[in-house]
Amino acid sequence: MAVLPKDNLIRSLLGMIIISDEFLDQLKSSNKSTASASIYLSYNLPRSIDDKILQKLKEFRETSYRGACHSAARHIEHLFEFASRILHENFRQHIFLYTKELFHITPSEQYVEQLAKRVQQILNIHRALYLAVIGKLLPHVLYEKIELILKFYQSHRHLINAKTRRFIVDCVESEKKQTRKEECDVVIGIKLKFWPQITHSRLNYLRQNKHRIYDIIKNGIVYLIPKWCGRTSLNDDAPYEFRYSFSEVEGLLANSRTVTEQTLNKIARAIFYKHIRKLNSEDEADSENTPNYVKSYFIKTCVLWICEENNIYKQNFDEHQLTTMFIEYAKEKLKSNYCAHYFIEGINILNDYDQKVMNDVHEILCNVQQEAKDKTDEKGIEPEMTICANIFDLEVQQLCELIENFRRSQSKHFGSYGPLYL
Repeated sequence: MAVLPKDNLIRSLLGMIIISDEFLDQLKSSNKSTASASIYLSYNLPRSIDDKILQKLKEFRETSYRGACHSAARHIEHLFEFASRILHENFRQHIFLYTKELFHITPSEQYVEQLAKRVQQILNIHRALYLAVIGKLLPHVLYEKIELILKFYQSHRHLINAKTRRFIVDCVESEKKQTRKEECDVVIGIKLKFWPQITHSRLNYLRQNKHRIYDIIKNGIVYLIPKWCGRTSLNDDAPYEFRYSFSEVEGLLANSRTVTEQTLNKIARAIFYKHIRKLNSEDEADSENTPNYVKSYFIKTCVLWICEENNIYKQNFDEHQLTTMFIEYAKEKLKSNYCAHYFIEGINILNDYDQKVMNDVHEILCNVQQEAKDKTDEKGIEPEMTICANIFDLEVQQLCELIENFRRSQSKHFGSYGPLYL
């Protein structure tokens, strides 16, 4: 059998990208913003899609006999034994080389070992899937995972209407004619083994007054993320400035939400994506430190405060009440130009926003609220029966539910840091 070049083998069989030298210069010149907490990478990879693969598999099944299947299984086993050997010999070297070249860091042995185990697991999955083509039974655990994915698809396939399906087909056809482009947004963080002192006052308050919230987050992890504050020298100070990231802690709170809290979050997200996000421009800011649109972090923070201040987990508010509650709360924060950071006291997350931006979003929320009221009055229907349909499209609401269900399923059955994560 033909032996694939090592780099191609690693790229195509291990399910992850090991960047070969020919792409390294292009990566080094990719867009990087000192004001951003992430590094955006964009690069092209050669096409690896076999347009006739389904037809070939069908012909193979129809024409194969026992001896051919046995021979094919032996070749597959040899191929993946070779891939595992390459992984064992070269993977760690690749990781150390490219993290140093791209990010100027040396990963820990523990991290590289964990990554190698994950890649080996992906390799084992590919091996099982290839063997299944010639009739070998899938391992029981893998079978259960695939069944979960198929059930998820069956539950949400109705969201793919004719228009969306045509769009997907057009994208696939377009991709066949051009080089495949890969993009990634890399955030490098320092994991802290403690809660920073600046959060202690807030934690003490939660421990004394909000026991449920404190019990959820007390063992959470805080990260340091490199990001320029925008108020110091770009050349001298920016490379050494960091901000705290509470994303992992926020994830703990999100995963512990009650049905009512989840509904509030869905409504807030839907309003943002349907009405507020459209203010975003391609140039995300007029300057590097003055956003010209309200970011989703403001929405997330509002939801956290509403849940805490109103003890939403104990209540049974309907959608109309939750929608009104969110809009009124967000309007009040925008009007006062002040929204407190959820974990750090004394920080206003709206401090860097231009007044016009906040006025525009405040006006949008007023219009959304009035539009919902007008439609309700016209139809003469109870507000709680129509409020969601009036405020955001059903498709947007269903998409939010799909994402929430996907995250919940992945966290429960696949782990939060799987290769597919929305």
